[in-house]
Amino acid sequence: KTQHHIEPIEVTIHLEEAILREIEWWHKLNDSPTSGFVFGNSKGGKRDRQAHDKYWKELLGMTKIKHHLHFYSLRHHFCSKLVSKGIPLFTVARLVGHSSTRMIEKYYGHLSPDVSKKAMAIIARDFN
Repeated sequence: KTQHHIEPIEVTIHLEEAILREIEWWHKLNDSPTSGFVFGNSKGGKRDRQAHDKYWKELLGMTKIKHHLHFYSLRHHFCSKLVSKGIPLFTVARLVGHSSTRMIEKYYGHLSPDVSKKAMAIIARDFN
């Protein structure tokens, strides 16, 4: 994601077995492509932000989802879920390819209002 930046970062995501099974299912469903992308790219490996649209629409067509769900909503859901579960903002930023927490704080920080309360509870245990 950040390859075009002055200082690109490497994103390493450790996938759980259940997620790997879903990716393998999707890979087989698409005749085992060799491009390395979950959603193929019609530009021969070059960056294409809309490369996933065709496949995403097909996937939605296989579901019972009745309303329009944009592919990018998955990214927002991912960030929202992690922040609301108390995952450190730096970790969330790294998982989505950001080099700082600025964007995560701005758009998702409000989802973890109890984090400071939890932090103080952890420290208070040291006094017991």
